[in-house]
Order: sequence, then C-alpha cells, then structure tokens
Amino acid sequence: MRRKWLSLFLVLSLFVTPFLPTDAFASEATAEAPKEIKKQAASAFEQAIKKGEEGKYNIDGMTVNLKKLYAVVDKKNKTVEIHDEKPVTSQRKIRWEAVELAWGVTFIPPPRENNGYPGDGYVLTTFMVVDTDGIGALNIKADIDVNTSNELRGPFNEDFTAINVDWNWFQYSEGDVENTVTKVENTKFYRVNTDITVDFLFDSDSHSETMGPLLANKKAFEYPCEYYNPADNTLPPKCHGDSLYPQLYQDPFSDKVMFMPITTQMQQVPPEERVEWNNEKRGEYIKQYIDTYGDPKKKDPSFNWSDYDIHHIIPREYGGQNNFANLIPLKREFHQRNVTPWWTNY
Repeated sequence: MRRKWLSLFLVLSLFVTPFLPTDAFASEATAEAPKEIKKQAASAFEQAIKKGEEGKYNIDGMTVNLKKLYAVVDKKNKTVEIHDEKPVTSQRKIRWEAVELAWGVTFIPPPRENNGYPGDGYVLTTFMVVDTDGIGALNIKADIDVNTSNELRGPFNEDFTAINVDWNWFQYSEGDVENTVTKVENTKFYRVNTDITVDFLFDSDSHSETMGPLLANKKAFEYPCEYYNPADNTLPPKCHGDSLYPQLYQDPFSDKVMFMPITTQMQQVPPEERVEWNNEKRGEYIKQYIDTYGDPKKKDPSFNWSDYDIHHIIPREYGGQNNFANLIPLKREFHQRNVTPWWTNY
C-alpha cells in the first residue's frame, strides 16, 4: 500500500470521488472454480507480466493472452502519453504521475487424467494495476467485456463475462487486481473489448482496444499455435504471427498457416463417409509439398519426414478432405499432444 502523505491527501481530496467501501469492488466469480486453480491462473498471469512484452504465453498448461498499457504525464506540456509498455529512461528521472496497467484472459483447461480431460475448463479475466510512479493516477476506469460467438466473423453478441472498475486514488494500490472466473461450457470464439480511462491531476486520456478472435474448445484449450509440453516448466516462445489476432501456427518451411475453423458448429461425419487416408496418400502429399515449396532438408539438414505427421486442418471426422490446402506437416509431438486432443474436445 502506498504511503498516503498528509499534504497529498489535502490536495487530492478536492479532485477524487467519494470513498466507497472496498467490498463494493470485490470480484464475484461467475463460476466457482477450485481455489488452487484460481491461484495457479493468477500466478500464470503475473509470470506473463514479468516477461515484459504483451502477447500470448503458455504457462503450466494455461494460455495467457496479455495486454499492457503505461500512462504517464508529460509535465512540460501537461498532457498524458500512453505507451504499450513502460519506457526505458534514466533512473534519475522521476515521474510524478504515471501508472502501468495490465489486462487479459487466461484459458484454464482441466488436468489430464487417464488419457482424457474429465474436469471443467475456466476462463480467468483480469485487470491489474502493475505499478505506479509518483502519486499515480487520480482515477482509473476500466470496462472489459468478453463476448462469444459460434462463428469466426461473429456476431459476438453472447455475453460471457465482464469487469467494470472505477477506482479513485484511495481505492487502489500497486498489485491490486479485479478478476472473474467463468466456467466454459462449449467451444466458442472469444472477443475482448477493453475501454480504459486514466485521470491525472492536469489531464486525462482514454484507450480502447479489441483482442480476438480467440478460439477455445469446450475444455478451455485455446486453438494450438505452437507445441507445448506441460511437463516442461520453461516458458516457450510466443506463437507465430504479430500482435494481431488470431495468432496461428506457421509451417517454418512453407510459411503455410494452420488456419482456424470458421465455425464451432461442425458435426461429425460417420466413419464410413470419411475420406480415406493411408501411407500412399501421405507419400503423394510429401511429393507435392517438395515440388511446391522445395525440400525442407535444404533449410534444415536434420529434417526427417518420419518425425512429422500430416495433419488435416479440418479433420476427416468433421468432413475435412485430402486436398493440398487442407493438409500441413506437424511435428509428431505437437500433433499428438496438442492438436489432436484439441479436436477430441471440440
């Protein structure tokens, strides 16, 4: 808790809104997830923040989608500047009015048991005051609306969860968090709309941003875009792609992406109606791949096709065909540990 100097109290009391009890801002989770899961998800979110950059991170089996903002007053011009991250400056430079904020959604799938995922999945939606410089902001307002849809292009008119924060200087401290935990029932596309307003002594500024679409299945596994081994405690690199969503897996040899399905409403095709796939068709695909993109061994001498599965981007179980556009080579570990389980819980 920041020290409340008497002089600042007298000045700022003229500007801030009346004090409200802390309980008025307490989060009420929309679904009661086990306490240990909440704790692990909160820890994963904080680990992502410490990495410094916003983006998508896989941590302990959870997927954190992190956004950040740093608002600081330019004292010379008495205006507010908003940055994606805290600027690096001389340690001697003191900012008297600045605040660093972070927000995002964390997908929390259940633990694996007996080659399956019998538990429930959840989504943690978070807003956090990461740091303050000087006296910080007089008032912080944030509206985070998470909406879902069955279609990639929407409309996103299904209310999933929301966070509404209105904190004055007396009501927040560094590290304060507002969050909701919401149970996942079905495979959905998610879109996160965020509106933030930060008021300082001389000026204020607002920031609006949309994150998504994000695709997660009914167990809260986000559509895989990189190989992640839950047994490995190291933090993998971020997914391929830039800051725009969706971020997708990209084959490093052809630059082809493993596109998302455009709907969550595909129905399974009876086994007898699915297209056939065998070693002969696999060989035909590999030949066409080399003819189209070149031999991967020329880029990576250690490359071996025996280490790769040929993945149907839209699986045969859901009507996917053997056409070249629907096929992509995936490392076997990635395919069998991440991609196939995702579709099993589609």
